Amino acid sequence: MSKRFECLKCGGCCRYVKFQILYSDFERWLRQERWDILSKVICRDTEELGGWVYMDFSFPERETADCPFFKDNLCTIYDTRPFICRAYPLLFESTCPGLGKGKVVSKSVIKGLFRELHENAALVYEHMEEMRKVIRYARTGSKS
Repeated sequence: MSKRFECLKCGGCCRYVKFQILYSDFERWLRQERWDILSKVICRDTEELGGWVYMDFSFPERETADCPFFKDNLCTIYDTRPFICRAYPLLFESTCPGLGKGKVVSKSVIKGLFRELHENAALVYEHMEEMRKVIRYARTGSKS
């Protein structure tokens, strides 16, 4: 279960992005008052997904699907990047050129990522209304 991985800073994982955000990401950004990030989060409750509720980033003003926090082949929010970015490519099928290179990522680190994913699975449902209010405030500055 351990894997070798070294980020080669190719930016492949930051292009054409659409990904889920965990509740732990949301809570952290709220604690940090990262309105710049929270204003980009969108809550979705869609029939196409079998009724699943999830969060992702919405970038309607952008001409590309690249992450708006990706500049000059670097992540500008690296210290508080979403779970999906921390876990990629360790938990997901990937053609990342950094897999198989660099240091061994231990089984305990990978298990910890799986545990965080599992623990957060239902929290989005439980806190959806609260999250929508915070996102509205991040975008408009209004609490109503």
